Amino acid sequence: KPIDSTRKVSFRLISRTCEMFKEIWPMRQVFCSMLAISWFWLVGSVFLAQFPTYSRLILGTDESVATSFLAIFSCGIGLGSMACNAILKGQITSKYVPSAAYGIAIASILLWYVSDRPPVDSSAPIIGAFEFFSRPENFLITACLFMIAFCGGLYIVPLYAVMQNRAPESKVSSVIACSNISDSIFMALAAVGASILISSGITIPQLFLTMGPTTFIVGLLVGMI
Repeated sequence: KPIDSTRKVSFRLISRTCEMFKEIWPMRQVFCSMLAISWFWLVGSVFLAQFPTYSRLILGTDESVATSFLAIFSCGIGLGSMACNAILKGQITSKYVPSAAYGIAIASILLWYVSDRPPVDSSAPIIGAFEFFSRPENFLITACLFMIAFCGGLYIVPLYAVMQNRAPESKVSSVIACSNISDSIFMALAAVGASILISSGITIPQLFLTMGPTTFIVGLLVGMI
């Protein structure tokens, strides 16, 4: 049975979206959780978008390594989500979210540290996934990427739960819609911001580095919710 059978679909997309955001604004926990979720998508889009260029120009590898990084990210988020369920045991709380954000921040800084190197010479031979992962010096890169994704799973699952649980039942659909719109805006900002920073001379490892302190600040803010 519909919660509100009188509600109709509105084709006033921009004005209705603004109205929904105004409705959610007074719900402090819901609104802050929504923004924190959008930050996750911003960070994720920065990393995922740069993997092909990062693996080719910085690490000197072919596309199989970039694909492997995507697989590592997917597995890390999945395992982090499962671990979150085991840790919380059905509780709906964001108390572990700041720690997960700090984990993302630390791993991002470490990723910059282990991969901040001059661009690969264009004449250097390109290596494949097997050779890349068989080299011990690349273990830390793989570990950092996995840790970012694993902490991402720990970070995102409680926020979705809190956002939906704290919202009034009649407003849940509006909250989810606003969250999706906010996610899209943040991902678009990530693409524009990354392009501006790289065109200004920032290297890809340095771009990863910027995700560290900013995510640490987000963790502090989430802890205040």
